[in-house]
Amino acid sequence: MEQVDLFALGLLHKLKSLGEHTEKVIAAILPDSCDPAPVFSGGAHTVYRLLGKGDERQTAGQIAALCKNNFPDVLVFLATVSIRTIAAMVAAELKTGLSADCTDISLRLDNVLVQTRPTFGGLLFADIVCAQQRPQIANEGSEICLPGKKCVSLDAKIVDVQASEHEAFTKLLEVVNTGRQPLSAARTVLSGGRGIESADGMQLLQKLAALTGAALGASRAAVNAGYAQYGSQVGLTGQTIRPDVYVAFGISGAVQHLVGMEGAETVIAVNTDKNAPIFEYADVGIVADWKPIVKSLIENIEKRIPPNGLF
Repeated sequence: MEQVDLFALGLLHKLKSLGEHTEKVIAAILPDSCDPAPVFSGGAHTVYRLLGKGDERQTAGQIAALCKNNFPDVLVFLATVSIRTIAAMVAAELKTGLSADCTDISLRLDNVLVQTRPTFGGLLFADIVCAQQRPQIANEGSEICLPGKKCVSLDAKIVDVQASEHEAFTKLLEVVNTGRQPLSAARTVLSGGRGIESADGMQLLQKLAALTGAALGASRAAVNAGYAQYGSQVGLTGQTIRPDVYVAFGISGAVQHLVGMEGAETVIAVNTDKNAPIFEYADVGIVADWKPIVKSLIENIEKRIPPNGLF
């Protein structure tokens, strides 16, 4: 992470609101590549700046050491792919519990963290507590809580955390630019689900995304079926997005998927099942086969493109 984004600031704001009835001190843990100013403006009293190579094993060791020296009650991570791994390593090192992919967190008056997450395939929501071990650890990233009024602590400080030498579990071999727009920054996202039926179907959807300047997303069912890569997954165990327009093709609308796209300004759903749960959340619902619609859109857009490739 090169900068503090809205998800990180939103989580900080959430934690700050949880501790309003207590004397809790809010601290943020950042890699040394991040500017700490935004989190101080968001109400953090201390920033622990992690020095070193920043691989997952090293970062987990630094955070675990911080916890052993400072005894925090609560430790909350963002629910990104790499940070999920780090959170699990930290929980194992500290011999405490971890609630993964929470949709909400709250703090009881006795300072016990209530960690809410879906279970039984999204049919139920469970409230989980870690009553005895400390710290109480969760990762949460289902929504953006927009930062409130800037509140810089007078005793704000930066503490550098040195890294111990170790052999990394993983080594970066190559960085490949896929040419696709990142989901987190996209203003328009087209997503395909199990109803896309094949990787070829997802390629067709990718063509429409390229023509319209949209990013391509996918449901967990589509990823599990091999139609799309995990990096495209939208949902509780994938990415949480907040586009202006979200178009769901062949997506039924499982709870874990809805959690990832519920921040979209406008939702358009295309599904052959008129009873699909996605229609309860859609601003525009189309009961139809997705493929003729996508092919028609591609054909009409391509007719508008002159030989030089510009509209």
